[in-house]
Amino acid sequence: MRWPAEITRRAFLRTLSITAAGLAAPAALGQAPAAAGSPPGTPGRAVPTLDALAGEWMSTATLLNLPSVNNFSGSLHAATNLLSFTELSFPPLSLGGECARLALNGVNVQAHESRWYPYQVVRRTTVGTIELRATVRMGFEQQLVLLELELTNAGAGPADARVDLDLGGYLRSYPGTWEWTIPRQYGNFSAWSGQLADGGRVLTVTDSKSAAATAFAFPDQPDELAPAGSSGSAGWALSLDGGERRTIRIVVAAAGDADGATAAAIAARTRYPALFTQAKVRWEQRFADAFKPDNDHFSGSLPVLDTADPALHDLYYRGVVSVLALERTNYPQHSPRTYVTAGPQWGVATVYFWDTALFAPLLVLLDPAVARAEVTRWLELGIEDGYAVDAVSGELVGPWYSANDLSVFTMLLTYVTFTGDLAFLDEPVAGLAVLDHLQAIALSWQKRVVAATGLADYGARGNLLEQVSNYVNQVPSLNAANVWMMRQVAQLRERRGETGVAGQLRAQADDLAARVLDLYVPGEGVWQSVHNDGTRVAVRHIYDCDTIGRLLADDLTPTMRAEMTAFLTGELLAGGWLRALSPSDPNAPDSLRPDHGSNGAYDAWPALAAGVAGRFGNYELMRRLLTEFDCVGAEGPFSQSHQLVSEPSRVVVWDRADLNPVGGVTVVAWIKAEVWPAQTSAGSIVAKVGFAGAWFPKTAPSLGYALRGGGAGVISFAVAVGTTFRQAVSTATVPVGEWHQVVGTFDGQRVAVYVDGVLSGTTAARGSLGPAPGTNLIVGADPVDPESRFTGAVDEVRLYNRSLSAAEIADLYAADAAHGADDPALVLRLPMDEGSGDDTIDVVTGTVQSVVGGRWAAGRNGGALAFGRSGRVIPRISRQQYNENNGGAFTSVILQDFFGYSPDGEGVTLRDPATPRGVDARLRGVTLNGQSYTIVSDGSGVRLTDE
Repeated sequence: MRWPAEITRRAFLRTLSITAAGLAAPAALGQAPAAAGSPPGTPGRAVPTLDALAGEWMSTATLLNLPSVNNFSGSLHAATNLLSFTELSFPPLSLGGECARLALNGVNVQAHESRWYPYQVVRRTTVGTIELRATVRMGFEQQLVLLELELTNAGAGPADARVDLDLGGYLRSYPGTWEWTIPRQYGNFSAWSGQLADGGRVLTVTDSKSAAATAFAFPDQPDELAPAGSSGSAGWALSLDGGERRTIRIVVAAAGDADGATAAAIAARTRYPALFTQAKVRWEQRFADAFKPDNDHFSGSLPVLDTADPALHDLYYRGVVSVLALERTNYPQHSPRTYVTAGPQWGVATVYFWDTALFAPLLVLLDPAVARAEVTRWLELGIEDGYAVDAVSGELVGPWYSANDLSVFTMLLTYVTFTGDLAFLDEPVAGLAVLDHLQAIALSWQKRVVAATGLADYGARGNLLEQVSNYVNQVPSLNAANVWMMRQVAQLRERRGETGVAGQLRAQADDLAARVLDLYVPGEGVWQSVHNDGTRVAVRHIYDCDTIGRLLADDLTPTMRAEMTAFLTGELLAGGWLRALSPSDPNAPDSLRPDHGSNGAYDAWPALAAGVAGRFGNYELMRRLLTEFDCVGAEGPFSQSHQLVSEPSRVVVWDRADLNPVGGVTVVAWIKAEVWPAQTSAGSIVAKVGFAGAWFPKTAPSLGYALRGGGAGVISFAVAVGTTFRQAVSTATVPVGEWHQVVGTFDGQRVAVYVDGVLSGTTAARGSLGPAPGTNLIVGADPVDPESRFTGAVDEVRLYNRSLSAAEIADLYAADAAHGADDPALVLRLPMDEGSGDDTIDVVTGTVQSVVGGRWAAGRNGGALAFGRSGRVIPRISRQQYNENNGGAFTSVILQDFFGYSPDGEGVTLRDPATPRGVDARLRGVTLNGQSYTIVSDGSGVRLTDE
């Protein structure tokens, strides 16, 4: 479906809704619209401000993924550098490399803390007496990035602050189809060139291959602005009196050509204060419109939740923000609005059937006209030939996916029942009436049926949970979904008087339901998959619990419900989040991708699990689960997944240039191990490594160096030579409970490891060290793998930018702690003698480094820090993806499963109305067929009232 260029947004909405009674303008609410900024629990004033939904200040040392910013046209990813960003995209424009990297007095400035807001990311740190705070916003629905850097001299006397920016700006246009992997250029930037414009006040970086360009302009003009090869740099020489604050503002404009980028940057420079304010105000207005009937943007509106329960309140509204963050208004050739699935790291222009269906109630209520157009497009394109639609081209992408049938059916049915647009069922799409499409989807499983079992075969793990290798072939979840779909079509047919067809569908559904229920494992609360060889394999995964528990709740016996609940709470619930796969499943050690594996969960799975508790009538558990899951809001939005990691315990040495030697390196530490992990090299003592891919948290690192221990006390030293790690392993072992010195060296010829001053292992390694800039040096843990930790005490950590000789290492072992402190090759020394506090001093540079969760202890020389493996796990946004719209599942589950909202297209009923939910709450502005309702939850249950 393509829209004429001249069609207006309102005309589009009227065209789609003219035959749908459910899309008529809602009746005015009986109460005034909710006012932003009021405390929850106040009638008529329940919608929070965006600032109230912001995340908390988070130490970047504890994060796996820094925040992102979205502006309804594109997105970017905040980098570990205080000011810079990566992965900016305005499809078809995509930025490679890092942009606006900050150095203060010649040293790379790392963000020590960050905080996410829906409209911005704020990062902060302190260098000496200079407090730095960086804010990044994106121009509202514009191809602009707006940066502010505040510098405050917290000291009493004057301080010099030399500010330098490496501007980057490697933008390229990638026309054609965009899929999950985003086209971006890294490493080789020879195709770009920087040049000055606007009388030397603007730097424009242009791509010779596509003509795309990035332009940098400065409301606070730098003292120096110059092109430098493929990009350029800007610099300010500041002198700050005690207590003085200075602000530097930067505009980054992206366009398809240099003239367009330059003109946009100049215009934004002159309007910077207004644009910076607008970025927040218009985001706030967009959020407010989502809850305002007959607003000027969306074709519908969402109910307003009024409750004093903080978890219910926050999850409901944060779910909405999760979806709005991925609304895009820059693809008008297909629709005035598109709700892409993910960003900014992957899939920034793709709309996935599965993910979208997980928040179908939210989308249909918020934007029914767009939901209708979207699902119509899916049917036109053919759901057997792909799994997503590319918003850039409007075409189908990807392979067929096993969840397609359930996902598209869910979107169609939700649209019809939540809007009352029953006429849509008779509308022809791709040569078939929509109701016939629903029936065809509900019966498509029969094309995949296995005669021996009567169940549908959904193929290999690539079609299913991807990394869970035993969840294949005849899986219970999707076969249960077929039962549910056939029953839903039977209801629609019966309502039209087609009792014969309805009866046939019900009979087939009941027969398949019996086959699915036969896959249950009594006493375990889990379900079996049937493999192609006929074997039945119990898989302890959340997806069966989520899907069968919600779609076939009435088919389950009380015993089955109780056992499934026990499985959920006993094996999957952990650390305020869920494990998608139980640690007791045989696949758990190999299934570590945090969306579907044993160390985390895709963000919709916990929402659906809470919904299952509601479907089972266990609202006390549902409230408990929602209360626990609310903790993920500390980082801000929902994401692809949250990973469960052990509570952090480490020293963070913030990245700087001299921690990244190339020609040679020596790492020294005194250690007193409490226990060694079973695997060699699994206990990270000192590490500064990069990683080869953002998807997998245990991807083998490919940059940097690491001194580790494991096994029975074997010490290893690994160095990236180029991008391949070479490792030396000691023949000697280090016993627990005693102080020993361990050393790793690399001289361009070999990697060596020493124990107590004696050479104990070598391996040949010719070449230069591949450094890991942008990654912090970590003592007691690992920058890549959060589970690779040292348990014990560490003292006197040193780093040299050359390889010490065997004689020097022997002397260092035998001498006192101060020996060799004047060596010019010594770039880091941590005596760790403070004895208290959250900081330790690098005595070489005098800089403060962060102690996270370490315990002060007696050392080999003075004090030391002890690190332990906590039994407590905490959830963190995984490296997979910072934003994903599946967080809208929380809003949808609260609506459907907490309040029990169950429209059928003609009227509204509530599930379990006489069962109290245990929370006083009101959901105002639920609209069907032009009538608005309020759902009230109190001590008597839930009830529906007209407005």
